[in-house]
Formats: sequence, C-alpha cells, structure tokens
Amino acid sequence: MKLSIAAVILFLMTFMVNVHAQASFFDRPDYFENKKLYDDVEEIIEIIYDTSLSEHDKELRLLFKDKLLVPNFKALKVENERIFSEYLRDTEKLSDEEIAALMKERPVIDGFKFTMENDFLAGTDTYYTNGLRIEWSFNNPEFEKFFKKLGFDHSDFFFLCAQNMYNTSNNNIGTKRPDEPPNAGILYCGGAVNSYKMNSDKSKLRSMQRLEAQLGTIGQSSYAEQVQNGFHRLIGDKQVNWDYQAADRFYVNINFQKYLKLDERNLYGDSKPEYNVIVNAGGNAGTFTNFADAGVVINYRLLGTLIDMYVGNKMTPTLIEELAMMTRENRLKRLLCESNWSINLYFGAEARYVVDNYRIDGNKDYFTESLPFVVDLKTGVLIRYKKVFFDLGVVRRSSEWAHTNSDGDGPPHTYGMLNIGVRYDSFKDLGNQVTEPIRWIADPAYRQKMMEEKQFKDLVLKEGVKIIFDQNEPASPQKFRENLCH
Repeated sequence: MKLSIAAVILFLMTFMVNVHAQASFFDRPDYFENKKLYDDVEEIIEIIYDTSLSEHDKELRLLFKDKLLVPNFKALKVENERIFSEYLRDTEKLSDEEIAALMKERPVIDGFKFTMENDFLAGTDTYYTNGLRIEWSFNNPEFEKFFKKLGFDHSDFFFLCAQNMYNTSNNNIGTKRPDEPPNAGILYCGGAVNSYKMNSDKSKLRSMQRLEAQLGTIGQSSYAEQVQNGFHRLIGDKQVNWDYQAADRFYVNINFQKYLKLDERNLYGDSKPEYNVIVNAGGNAGTFTNFADAGVVINYRLLGTLIDMYVGNKMTPTLIEELAMMTRENRLKRLLCESNWSINLYFGAEARYVVDNYRIDGNKDYFTESLPFVVDLKTGVLIRYKKVFFDLGVVRRSSEWAHTNSDGDGPPHTYGMLNIGVRYDSFKDLGNQVTEPIRWIADPAYRQKMMEEKQFKDLVLKEGVKIIFDQNEPASPQKFRENLCH
C-alpha cells in the first residue's frame, strides 16, 4: 500500500498540479485493485487545489478523508510542489511569472539573525567585551530588479541595530589608565544588501558581496554603561566603572565585503562535497575606525550536508529564493537531497590594515596608538536544523594598540560568538519552525506523524522517480536516482 500511495502521489503531482487530471485514474491498469485509494486521492487533490474554497471550507471537507493521505498532500504542497512538479513533467521550465507569484506570497520580513559576542570564555570584561546585534531580512521587489540589472542572481536586504562595548583591563576602579585606551560604547542602526551570484551550472552560490551603512553614536549616549551594569546587577557580578570613556561623537560607518568560494570538493571519495574554502576582502570607513581587510575560512562537513556560504557572512537566501536561482534539475536536487540536520566545523583568519581607531587614537591624554596590522583567528561549529542556524565560535584577536610612552604592545584578546539565524518563506512556515521542536518533545502522536511523513518522503525519493521517467528503460530511472543526490 505504501508503494501504491507513492505511485499515486507522483502520478498526481506530474499531471494534476493546479489543474484537474489530464488522464483519468480509471485508465490506469491497477485502478480496480486500488479503487478506494485512487478515488480518495482524486477527491482530496480537487479540494486542496480548488481556488473557490476558503481554507476553512477545505478543512471541513477534508475532515473525514484518509488521515494519512491528507497530511502528506499538505506537506508536499507546502514544500513548493509546483516547482517540484514542473521538473517532473519535464515539458517546460518554471516561468518567471510563477517565480514572481511565489515571491509575492512571501512576507515583507522573511528572516532574522541574533548575534552575541562576549569575552566570557576568557573570564574577563576587557577590551572588546560585548557586542549585541539583530538583523531583519526583508523583501523589496524594486531593489531586487535594480541589482539584477547589475548582474546579480539575487539580493537580500537588511535592517539592523547593534551595540558594542569596550572596557579597560581593570574596569572596577575609578581611576584613569592612560596606558590603555578608555572605555567606549557604540550604538547604531543601519541597512545592508547581500547580492549573490551562482556558479556556472546554477546549482550553488559562487560569490556574495555585502554593502552595509550604519548611523549612531559613540560615548555616553550609547547607553553602554547602563546596559553592562544592568546586566551585571542581574547576574550578581561587579559593577564596571565608566567614569573615563571615549568622548561623545557622531557615528557613521560604511563597510564593504566581497566573498568568493575558491574551492568545494570531497576528501575521501564521497560523492558529496565535504569542504569549501571561502575568501573575502573589503574595507571599512567611518568615524570610529578605518581599515582594509582580507580573510579566508575553511568550512568542513561533519554531518549532513555542507552548508553553502553561510560561514562567509550573515544569512543565506530563503528556500524560495534559492530555488528561483537554480535550474530545474538543481531545484529537484535541492528539495529532495538536503538533510534536515547539518553540522559543519570551520576555522579561518582575517587580517586588517588599520588606518586609525577613534578609541585608541582619539584622545591625547592616553598614551596609545593603533597598530597597523591586526589579525583575528577564529574557529567554531555551525549547526543547522532545517532553516534554523546556530553558529558557535571563538575569536582570538591580536593586540590592537602600542604604548607611545614605553616599548611594547597591548595584550591579545579572546572572545566567544553566538549567532542564531532563522529564514522562512511564510509566517505559517515560521510558526511551524517555532512550535515543531516543542511539539516533538511533548506530543508522542506528533512524533509519530513526523516519522511517518519522513518515511513517506524517503519512499518517494527511493521508488517514486521510476514512475516519472522512462519506464521502458529501467536503467534510466535507476541511474537518475543514483546520481541525483551525488
């Protein structure tokens, strides 16, 4: 029966998506053997794709239908079955009109990312001690058209707000420490655009560039003192003295980075890529610091699939956006071959040539000056569950200043990093991502339902392709199935 269900689903998706069946189920040789199943399928699909019915009316009509078939049909519909079926039909490409329709269905805000950087791993509150940042990704069709004219396959747009804090090495005493830069806080908001280009066969991202603009304030008006000491009171830690900090200053900043994937391959003969190498270069100009930088990151797959470009910077595109940039075959591969879980290990380095730094160079009462070269070494683990990303890392930064009244440089510094990123194609999709882990833990029936759906999808991948491709040449679908996810 399970194989029959898979056959019906694939047959149905091939010939009945958004239209009624082009051929009757009665014409199939196994119709009488599976008459009830075919009749239920035909009724269910007509209800699901009936544009004259509201969602409430559909739910009422589906209430007494087969309890296994209905959720399977809904799951396939949610997972972009129109794109999936276009490939399986193999008669036409997904049109721009269909992609535009999918994009219109997306919410204005389709992703967010939270970043926390803190030196708690080193057990200190010194130098770059804390950074908090949140970004929202949003859709703007006019911006998208503009960047496509510049040659990019896709662009994402972001609104962001952040706060950074810098302390001295002994920050609980009320005296100036002229051999170190003073405390400093930065508070800002801004906007950014990520623009992507695909590789030659339109299967994966090849490069990305990010342009970001920020406006805010430096000094007491950044509220760094209030935030830091408020948190310290909450956890019962000592208060930090902010009597001596960088003077108030208007903050404006422009940052540009270009990311390029140099290589992606496997190490042990596995058909799936096991690592990629991403290089970046760019610069920063503003009232706090000015520098040029370059770096490299090596990303290695420990489990699941290799995460494409995420380590490079910020958020990947949503699923709809990825599919819009791919060829038909690669859309199918993307939908069927990526595992729910991925764990990647990364490590890298970034070097900056620093022109100036306001905190270090901006006050003549302090005997410090910026060092021209600063290097960050970083390593971490990147965990993905479906469309949720967790990035846990450690950064070791070389000294950023030299003493002007004596020989020697300031000490290096270590801090930890946590990124949480979420992408979603609709608000319903976001709601499912939030509630699914809770329901998985609390509801045994839900766990069973999810396991049945996974088994069903595995069956479609394993057996269903036979139904679509040339059944008179058994080697053809077998070869396709073997090569699809490699």
